[in-house]
Amino acid sequence: RRRKWYIRTDTEGSAEEKEELRKEWVGVFQYSARYANAPLNPDPVMQYAFKRAYRMTRWRLGVWGWFSYDRTEEEQLGQMIVDRCESSCMAEVYAKIPGGRLERKIRAQIQDGLDKTVGAAVGATWKVAVQGIESQKETLESKAREALGPIFEKQAELSTTVKDKIVGIVSPALEELTKPIMTPICNCLMGPLVAAYKQLVLSYHKRMTTIISEGSTPEELEKGINYFNRQIRWWWGPMRPALRQIYRAF
Repeated sequence: RRRKWYIRTDTEGSAEEKEELRKEWVGVFQYSARYANAPLNPDPVMQYAFKRAYRMTRWRLGVWGWFSYDRTEEEQLGQMIVDRCESSCMAEVYAKIPGGRLERKIRAQIQDGLDKTVGAAVGATWKVAVQGIESQKETLESKAREALGPIFEKQAELSTTVKDKIVGIVSPALEELTKPIMTPICNCLMGPLVAAYKQLVLSYHKRMTTIISEGSTPEELEKGINYFNRQIRWWWGPMRPALRQIYRAF
């Protein structure tokens, strides 16, 4: 069950102006929610370990389907446990609720109590687990450096040695084979590519200058940029001069 937020805008004006402001803020919140990351542990190792353990636990419990890490660790664990309770043992509890107008209200109170009970237990357990891991973090890191440091050094040394030996043998043969072929090809391509790049910059500058000069409001600027983004995919779009330079190479 997701947390619900109620946003109120104390804006003076007509009903149309208030509705327009509401739509703008809804768009802002949707964009923020789409790209904001959940407040997980900032330590990359602990974050990766939690995500993998959470995913594998879901699979072990037979919980399939798409999901996202959109809450804190304790909230996600608590919700998974609540879902498990709902599917395994809460059906009998809900079946005993008397029917009528109060049925939905009683069910909501039971669910709220279940959320709080599980959430409190999971939150306390998770904090203790994190504290225990962090207390041993420096010791584990130092032991890992001592054990893995020489291995990484030897690995880098071996990689460099192998690379030098292979390059020393392969490079002369590759140069002998490719130089007669690649030199004419590069000479043929570089002229059109440089000219295409120049035309690309000039066309982009010209088009963006027009969009900026014609856009008197943020909405018009956004509309012009979106339209330009579509045009660059067209055969006869504003990038046509650059494409014509590339065609010269073929």
